[in-house]
Amino acid sequence: MKRISGLLLWMVFAVNAANAWALQDKADIIYIGGDIVTMNDVQPAAEAVAVKDGKILSVGKKADILALKDSSTKIVDLGGRTMLPGFIDAHSHLTMAFIYLQAANVSPVPIGTVTDIPSLKNIIKDFIAKNKVPKGEWVLAWGYDNSALKENRHITCEDLDPVTPDNPTVVVHCSAHGAVINSLALAQWGITDKTPTPPGGTIGRFPGTNRPNGLLMEAAWLPCEGKLPRPSPDKLLGMIPQAQQLYAQNGYTTAAEGATGYDDYKLLFAAAQKGLLYLDIRSLPVYWDLDKFDADKSVVFGKDYNHLKLAGVKFLIDGSPQGLTALMSKPYLVQGPNGEANWHGLQSVTTDDFNKLVKKVVDRGIPVYTHCNGDASIDIVIAGLKAAGVTASQDRRDVVVHSQFMRPEQLDEYVKLGVFPSFFTNHAFYWGDTHIRNFGKDRAFFLSPMKSAKAKGIRFSNHTDFLVTPLNPMMPLWTAVARRSKSGVIVGPNERIGVMDSLKALTINGAYQYHEENIKGSIEPGKLADFVILDRNPLKVKTGDLKGLKVTETIKESRMVYKLN
Repeated sequence: MKRISGLLLWMVFAVNAANAWALQDKADIIYIGGDIVTMNDVQPAAEAVAVKDGKILSVGKKADILALKDSSTKIVDLGGRTMLPGFIDAHSHLTMAFIYLQAANVSPVPIGTVTDIPSLKNIIKDFIAKNKVPKGEWVLAWGYDNSALKENRHITCEDLDPVTPDNPTVVVHCSAHGAVINSLALAQWGITDKTPTPPGGTIGRFPGTNRPNGLLMEAAWLPCEGKLPRPSPDKLLGMIPQAQQLYAQNGYTTAAEGATGYDDYKLLFAAAQKGLLYLDIRSLPVYWDLDKFDADKSVVFGKDYNHLKLAGVKFLIDGSPQGLTALMSKPYLVQGPNGEANWHGLQSVTTDDFNKLVKKVVDRGIPVYTHCNGDASIDIVIAGLKAAGVTASQDRRDVVVHSQFMRPEQLDEYVKLGVFPSFFTNHAFYWGDTHIRNFGKDRAFFLSPMKSAKAKGIRFSNHTDFLVTPLNPMMPLWTAVARRSKSGVIVGPNERIGVMDSLKALTINGAYQYHEENIKGSIEPGKLADFVILDRNPLKVKTGDLKGLKVTETIKESRMVYKLN
């Protein structure tokens, strides 16, 4: 108890010393007139914040902070709104937005308007007409969710062909781990009844035949995704500000590129060279392009270059639970995506290949990021990290992205290895009912087990996996607290956390994930002046109102990068 009290006294002294140092300087900007939620446990709230040269100068009482004012200081009255540190995006796909945000949105309600196959087909038909898509040009749609269709089945090429007779068409699954394509696309990509199903993938077949029905998942889809037409590099560079603005308007001051191919890295690096990045972009090179990254002398892991940093190497271990491709130790309660019985999901990389590559990454001191939805995929990662000699004492903060369908004992392994989970609680709302049907309540209710993780001292972040779910951070804020499905089921009532812990998962814990907790993630002297201003205080609204909070302003290093009209 004395040691804890001494530590708290030291932390209070450090805060006071920092504020005392700030009194020797004058502020460029002072914020007053609203709630300030700092995410700093020693000083959780404040009346005012002073900023100088893009960094936080002082945090505290209004009278003390106003003493830092001179004739050139700008005073910003929050007008009763609430200031927090800028949101840290723990996992999304920034460059994916370049392609899909110009495509047809066939997402189900409430993200989009699709309820059944006819409504999906009508959206694609209207998209072609509105955009005057010429014959022969590819048509792309995204957000497709077979589990939300009234017909309760996958669409097929035969559904798409009458709507898109003259255009190769790709309808990307909401998991981003697969798609359904029409007959023209099958022909252009050379997928026939003689095409073998690749290991770790699924090619849908019409019942009783080998004829492809258009469904491609995991290893059958990923090579095809790379063949999709892309805008020119110059056009993509021109879209960089637009893509960042999507994040800024949602309160993010740090954005993630969660699976970066080498070509996407070259785009981001060119943007950094040209000074086009105004948000911090945290990029994860994918393991299958490692040779290309290693051959490029511009590639340096862990160093910020004009707002761009390579934060780790990304491995895909399995697929998605809503796509029935997450790798599970016990079988699904339903058939696989192609009608398979006793289905356990798909493994995206062989265990031997993963172990060899992870050892190389660990030996180079680079954080390992893994995509894991099923517990069997998490077993592979735990064993691979152990074999590479990883221990918690090394403070590597290897990240298991999603960490969805865990077993309780796997959290103990996270503690031993120092693994950092980035959870995905939005699944409780968007697919909670589907997961209960596919896995049963016991497994579904342990989805993204935040409360159990906290009880073991594990820090964690939360994310949207945009474009898998909308970029709006208020949804993960709410779903971590409520865990309510579309039908109203509480998906794991024992894993609900409080609002403050949910906010930390979007701010200071996200900074910790990137080894950046000393420069961002909380409102403390010396840190970057990265702020988000909300219309209301999340700590003072009802749980149901959390998802309706609005970002009114986003500030990056004291520069306003978004303001609500």
